[in-house]
This record gives sequence, C-alpha cells and structure tokens, in this order.
Amino acid sequence: MPSARDPQPELTRQAGRFRKPASWFLLIAAALELPGIVLFLLGSSWVAALGLALIGVGGPFLLVGAALAASAVVAGWAGHRRPFA
Repeated sequence: MPSARDPQPELTRQAGRFRKPASWFLLIAAALELPGIVLFLLGSSWVAALGLALIGVGGPFLLVGAALAASAVVAGWAGHRRPFA
C-alpha cells in the first residue's frame, strides 16, 4: 500500500536506478567533450581534427546520459506526485 509521503515507491526506486548510470555517462562525456572543444578551438590541423574526434566519441555518452537523467527526473516526479499520463 503506497504511503501518503511516497505514493509510488517503485517509481522512486526506478529514478534512483537511472540516476547513478546517468551521472557516470555524463562524467565520461564531459571528460571527452571538454578537451575536445578546447583542442578544436585552439588547435590547428591535426590537433583540431583530434578535438573533433573527441567530440564525436563523447557525443553518444552525452546523449545516453541526458536520456537517463531525463528518465530519472520523470520517474521521480511520477513517484512523488501524480503521473504524467
């Protein structure tokens, strides 16, 4: 039986399960993207190409991390309040 404080505890737990991997994916993306942006902006020739490569490799990590973080926010919102749908 859901309590008044936490109406849907399963959704709250699911939000926690999404939050931890999301933070790791975003950390990996930041570790790849930030040096890539700096190399692209400050470098020339092959250094700028290396920066673009780092940005390209970090992009999927950023997308997956953002999707997991958004899912965690939605699951947490739905667990503490009424669901969206």
